[in-house]
Amino acid sequence: MDTYRGDLSYGKAIRKLIEEKADLIKLKAEAEEARRRSYEEGFSAALQMFIENPWGFYKKVVEKQGLV
Repeated sequence: MDTYRGDLSYGKAIRKLIEEKADLIKLKAEAEEARRRSYEEGFSAALQMFIENPWGFYKKVVEKQGLV
């Protein structure tokens, strides 16, 4: 921290570090939100497929797993 801090006070160095990392923190939050949304959309699509055609759904799962 002292090398990074240079002649800045600890408070100013921490503020500078947070400002520099703010974009990275925002990107991580956006990526997590996209992951969560994708999971929910995929789960909903699979559930709908199962509701509409359970045997067709089962067949696709078995084929995807390489069990046939």
